[in-house]
Amino acid sequence: MKTVFDKQALYVPEGKSVDVVLPEPFRIQDCLFLLVHNSHGETLQVTLSNDYGHSISQNFTLTTFPSILVFSTPPRKEQEDANNEEYSKATFTSFTELDGSLTFRSKNTPQVLRRYLSE
Repeated sequence: MKTVFDKQALYVPEGKSVDVVLPEPFRIQDCLFLLVHNSHGETLQVTLSNDYGHSISQNFTLTTFPSILVFSTPPRKEQEDANNEEYSKATFTSFTELDGSLTFRSKNTPQVLRRYLSE
């Protein structure tokens, strides 16, 4: 694993979105976010996008503290390219106020990602 940035402040006002430009591309196959937060039980939408107009979104229910956010592999063949796509921006949308910090980790093994997909 490689920590790309650690404990970056993340504040999302209720019903708003906040963009985070990533210093290294996020790839679904080996990247994750660690989120320390004040929103137990709430839903957070994370959208990854890139300069080519491609994006993928997923809702996460924050049931653990901290929460590990791992994107699931797209279920259909035409979406499998998203697994290898490199995303340069993450947009966090919260339906309640979210205050916390964000860590971005890349180069995780498949075993690590599978472990956190089950939570």
